[in-house]
Amino acid sequence: MRECCGPSGHLRKQVPSLIPPAPVTEHAQSGCYLASTSPDLSAEHYVSKSVLELIGDTTAIDGTPWLAQGERRKIGINNLTARILCRRHNTSLSALDSVAGQFAKRFLTILEELTRRYLSRKQSMVLLSGEALELWMLKVACGLFYSRNAAKSGARLIDDHLIDEQSVLDAFFRNKWKDGCGVFMKLHKVTALRL
Repeated sequence: MRECCGPSGHLRKQVPSLIPPAPVTEHAQSGCYLASTSPDLSAEHYVSKSVLELIGDTTAIDGTPWLAQGERRKIGINNLTARILCRRHNTSLSALDSVAGQFAKRFLTILEELTRRYLSRKQSMVLLSGEALELWMLKVACGLFYSRNAAKSGARLIDDHLIDEQSVLDAFFRNKWKDGCGVFMKLHKVTALRL
């Protein structure tokens, strides 16, 4: 029960470690939004591939600054990448992609079963870390921002907005959020989906 219960004995899924693997290289890779200690950038899906694959090989997008206002275009999910993380950080944050993929898969299963009026009385449960889902949302927000795809009224947010990078580092690697930040911190520490 140590892995699923907190000190109070309530169900709680631990957040996976996001610390990059050793050894520390002492090299800050230009272009990595986490100021990596790895010498090379990798193509990062700014919205997790594990989630995109549930949609299909392509997805329709709009609202990006490189599309005309009101234009919607189908894009292959392998093209929804940007060189915004070094390999070390991309690898360490992949645990969040895995949690998001599990959540999205379970969510789609629930929707399908509700649509089909699934009559089984068999219950099932998936225990996921709400904190990990919140960190994944932060990862997606950073990915869209640093890939220059986040926009408002056609203007790229990165051109006139800033992200508090220390707060991002604290959230990812120290499990520390500023007061009032995040969507999950005031809710229960468990996200469980039941059928």
